[in-house]
Amino acid sequence: MQTLRFFREQGLLFPRRLRTGQNKGDLLSAAPHHARVLQVLHNPRYAGAFAYGRTRIRHRPDGGTSVVKVAKADWQFVMPGMHQGYIDWERFEVNQRRLADNAGAFGGERRSGPAREGPALLQGRVVCGLCGERMGVRYSQGSTVPTYLCQANAVRRGTDLPNGSWEDRRCGDRRPDDRADDADDAGRHP
Repeated sequence: MQTLRFFREQGLLFPRRLRTGQNKGDLLSAAPHHARVLQVLHNPRYAGAFAYGRTRIRHRPDGGTSVVKVAKADWQFVMPGMHQGYIDWERFEVNQRRLADNAGAFGGERRSGPAREGPALLQGRVVCGLCGERMGVRYSQGSTVPTYLCQANAVRRGTDLPNGSWEDRRCGDRRPDDRADDADDAGRHP
């Protein structure tokens, strides 16, 4: 996310190839999105390596095909040092481990996040009703009352909501922690 914000703040553009439409195949420059930055960071060419076999095509029963990513250990060829990279191969591998560790906190397979500092009871468990992503926790200055906020726009686009605030994607009027407390109390007091 910091990388994406840096590119956005500096006004740097990423190349993007049009995949559909009248100008299919044209290359244009556009502001980067989270997925595109991750795509570059995961690509071994970024570190000056040639790799073959990173994906496989699977034939589906309906006659269609799908592209499946392959684990690095199963790539057919990996040849580091084939051209001048932006980073060296060792740094690339360190970055891949860090990205894999970080992905555990955001992926779809994540059931809940690790508890962090603060009194919020449901941190890492509240899901946005609009986009389905996990909501983060914020505290007002000098307060210990948590507010659950959707951070999908910040992660994907490196921006806040159009009005510059998080207020539009805040958890409802009654605090989820109060509901969790009530449910806990109801369980102890028949």
